[in-house]
Amino acid sequence: MKKNIFRAAILIFLVFFFILSLSSCFQETPSEEYNGEANLKIIVDWEMLNDKKTAILSLNNQSSSLSNNNHFAEKDLEITHTGARVEYVEQDAYFAQSVKKEVADEKGIITFDLPATDNANIYALAVHIDDEGSRYGNIAYLQGKIEGIDIPPDVVVEITPEDIDWVIAEWKPDIVEYDATKSGEINEDKTEEIELKDFEKGFTVPEEDDGFAVHFFVQDIFQIDDEITDIPYADKFIRVYGSLSYWGNPDGWGHFRTRYERENLDGDKIKTDSFQPYADASAFGFSGIGSFYIQPLMLKDFEINWE
Repeated sequence: MKKNIFRAAILIFLVFFFILSLSSCFQETPSEEYNGEANLKIIVDWEMLNDKKTAILSLNNQSSSLSNNNHFAEKDLEITHTGARVEYVEQDAYFAQSVKKEVADEKGIITFDLPATDNANIYALAVHIDDEGSRYGNIAYLQGKIEGIDIPPDVVVEITPEDIDWVIAEWKPDIVEYDATKSGEINEDKTEEIELKDFEKGFTVPEEDDGFAVHFFVQDIFQIDDEITDIPYADKFIRVYGSLSYWGNPDGWGHFRTRYERENLDGDKIKTDSFQPYADASAFGFSGIGSFYIQPLMLKDFEINWE
């Protein structure tokens, strides 16, 4: 009996040791192997970026009739700069730089000398910068990203234009909400889908409604957050000028709502307002510039008429 118990104990020990040895074979590469400096080069193809931007803007203009709307504009200007941000996924660290398109240059290079890592994300922003400093001169055109990059030490890692997934930087109206409350719930029974042209004619709030809200979405492929509290709004790269609330970004489109109350009218039955989405310039390595507008550009206030 004792021999059987002893044999069983040995067998259990051997099985445990085998499982432990097997699990060690699947451990991630030790971080010690990534000690040291690395070099990262991001190639910027100016012609490719401008062609992609122009093609998408052309489609947007056809579908939204922006050319006939006095409240909005969408400019097709040359992409003059690109900024890139390298974020370390498992550490609270990032590096950001930008590059300017020089005359006759077909390609630009953003070079980083940084610590090696086995897991980094690259976020990029292609923009137009107006040297004359006009109000609507600094515009974000394309957002790009590539995730899970391996940057080993003592190696030059080159990111080509084809490696980055690019989308147009834009925002779009969604719905208006009548009798909107302060809660985080949408009054589904009193909503209407809206388009850009609806801002030009304004909105009318029925006499029985005490609140009114406009919902819209802004492209943001950089910071996906399933819950509103995941990423503090002040830390977002994509934000909005205006008085509004942020409702999260679970799918690459940040949800915003601007809300108005009848009790705040002070006897005036017409309320005017505006808002403008933008990208934080410093997040992508730009200095001396606060932000880049995200199109369409809202040129005029819209009206809310309270019955």
